[in-house]
Amino acid sequence: MRTLIEGVGRRTLNQLGYVGGFTIQLWAGLRAIGTSLPILGNRYRWKASVNQMLQIGVSALPMIALMAVCSGFILALQGASELRRFGALHYVIDLVAVGFTRELGPLLTAIAVSGRSGSAFAAEIGSMRVTEEIDALRVMAFEPIEFVLAPKYLAALIVVPCLSIASNVCGILAGGLFMFFSTRLAPALYLQYVLSSIQLRSGSIHYGSGGQVHVPGYCCRCSLHCHLLLFGNALMAIISVRDLVVEYDGRRVLDGLNVDIEQGETMVLLGGSGSGKSTLLRQLLGLEHPHSGSISVKGIDITRCSQADLKVVRRSLGVAFQSAALFNSFSVEDNVALALREHTALAPSIIDLVVWMKLALDEPSAGLDPIVAAELDELILLLKRAFQMTVIVVTHDLPSAFRIADRIAMLHKGTFLAVGTKDEIRSSENARIRQFLDRVPGKLTEASAVAASFERYLQGEEVAR
Repeated sequence: MRTLIEGVGRRTLNQLGYVGGFTIQLWAGLRAIGTSLPILGNRYRWKASVNQMLQIGVSALPMIALMAVCSGFILALQGASELRRFGALHYVIDLVAVGFTRELGPLLTAIAVSGRSGSAFAAEIGSMRVTEEIDALRVMAFEPIEFVLAPKYLAALIVVPCLSIASNVCGILAGGLFMFFSTRLAPALYLQYVLSSIQLRSGSIHYGSGGQVHVPGYCCRCSLHCHLLLFGNALMAIISVRDLVVEYDGRRVLDGLNVDIEQGETMVLLGGSGSGKSTLLRQLLGLEHPHSGSISVKGIDITRCSQADLKVVRRSLGVAFQSAALFNSFSVEDNVALALREHTALAPSIIDLVVWMKLALDEPSAGLDPIVAAELDELILLLKRAFQMTVIVVTHDLPSAFRIADRIAMLHKGTFLAVGTKDEIRSSENARIRQFLDRVPGKLTEASAVAASFERYLQGEEVAR
């Protein structure tokens, strides 16, 4: 009995948590609509709202019109078959007009929009989650709800009522088409009866004084370049990790990590697959919360700070994600210009020039051959010298690691085997580090057993033949 009660209580709490999370997200999206307005909001964000209006409204108009015409004609046909027996065929006009304006028009619009645009939105957001585009937005100090959901909410609020009106018109015209063919009722007389059936009453809308939307000002957008440059000689480490523990479903991935990264230093993280390198990076970016421990970036503990402080920290970060995390709905130029448009007040011509310079300097080839890899190493060193940047690199390319690193940290099973200079790591006597640097295969006994099993399988196949 106790287990049953606990199960029911757990499922109830899960459902309440889902409803609460959905409500909070909806409210945050509605509050963020102000950033997508043409004059009051971001000067570039309103274009996304217009694009969403075209996708939700204009593209859906043929489908909604077809549904409304079919529904209006069928409603008139079925209504006439019953009302004709009572000599009340003229009430078909009232049935179609009132039925569509009060119920069917908005209902058909809601079904079409939710089935067509709602599924497309879910697929788009799910794809952005898988390709790390949502994480990229957070790292660039963008609020995903403002950037992804707010334009969709604004577009839906504008075009769904318009689609409902279009659905009403198409349904009523379909009813008029039926009446013309069945009773030879003139279209002008039919419209007159429709208008008399629909009573339009004037109303007023009152807006309260609460719920104001905060729109970031000019000074906030101008702070990007300030954060990208060196603040000054700091006495404390720019990144400090203390007793960091990360667990997933009870499995410990990072176990008590401690490391300090100094201003202007290039730290290279080495380690085998699954050792926790990417997990550590996600913790440093504030994309996940640790089980315990702390992470300080520029003196701010990002594991306990507010979202406003976390955004300030993220505006000084730049990340190259493992799966690129480029926005599929944007062109290459728009991807490069995104941060400049959102966080600065530069003129569009200046942004276009900066984008052209970035694209001209980047290697366009998809594969990193040795020459391109060497150029990337030189680019990292150049940026570090020019901007006094602190760089953290995760790589398996040993020549690149020893070329660009000031220090190297070796991760294995969630712990640091060693943290030191290139010479210290190169001369280390640790068995795992030597195996990694010397490229010695692991678990040779198991590999031999697999080879022996494969040979026995081939011998069995030959006997069977």
